[in-house]
Amino acid sequence: MICLLFFCTVFFCSCGNSSNLNAKNASNSSAIVGATSFPIQNLPKVSATNQVIQENNAVLDIGNISQGYFLASYSGDQTKRAKLRVVKDDQTYYYDLVYGKADAFPLSLGNGTYEATIFQQIADDRYAAILTNSFSVELKDEFSPFLVSTQYIPFSSDSTAVQKAYELSSDCHSDAEVLSKIYNYIKDHISYDKEKAASLKTIYIPNPDETLSNQKGICYDYASLAAVMLRANGIPTKMIFGYVGKNDLYHAWNMVYLQNAGWISVKFKADSNEWTRIDSTFAASMSDSSLSTFIGDGSHYTNRYIY
Repeated sequence: MICLLFFCTVFFCSCGNSSNLNAKNASNSSAIVGATSFPIQNLPKVSATNQVIQENNAVLDIGNISQGYFLASYSGDQTKRAKLRVVKDDQTYYYDLVYGKADAFPLSLGNGTYEATIFQQIADDRYAAILTNSFSVELKDEFSPFLVSTQYIPFSSDSTAVQKAYELSSDCHSDAEVLSKIYNYIKDHISYDKEKAASLKTIYIPNPDETLSNQKGICYDYASLAAVMLRANGIPTKMIFGYVGKNDLYHAWNMVYLQNAGWISVKFKADSNEWTRIDSTFAASMSDSSLSTFIGDGSHYTNRYIY
């Protein structure tokens, strides 16, 4: 039976569109203080064939779900778009699939039963389900989904963002120092791109290396870049989409888990063994009042999606 779905397009590409899940504490994390070599465990891997489900040119690879992710891809009609839906309990996440590419997607909602469905476009906003699979997840630890490279937080050993992260952390002695170096570097070197935020109308997947090279981006870019640089140093980092300010502006920021407490900036201290919010977009742009319509006022954060 073909399941039809109608999609209302949601753009996760810019901050400031008006619209009207925190993890529990854990005992430790695996920060690589002063890292100089790439943690290969952060790279998604293709699993054994008996853990790969294929149908109608769609593929789900669930062989590494204990590590906090699964792979999905579509290689059917190149003129048609494909989407991935991930459901757990009352939470539903949608992603756009890049043709012919196996991307990793996080199991960011913790242990339990997930259902993943790949849809192929029929016409306009009408899609048909072409592959569905349910699977039970028991994570190696609760930090696993927030250390791996994924579609929204992509990195590899030759990433320039990773190399910059290692350069910044080379003389650090704690994960709090690493966070301070990376947070302040992004704050001081990446400018908010108002033109991009105002004009971008298509589905958008961030490129952290490009953000670093161009030295500008939107909230999505800031949050993705920060997550790449921190995850590469072994610091569990979430990217959050949600609402900020009194007018519920759509925005992206990060949550970071540290083993060591410390001052991240003059006005900002992070505690140990708990998730701490960092908003590098707001930190970089707070002196420019004209950006308040894009990034809010740094208050009233409400989580909507966790990656």
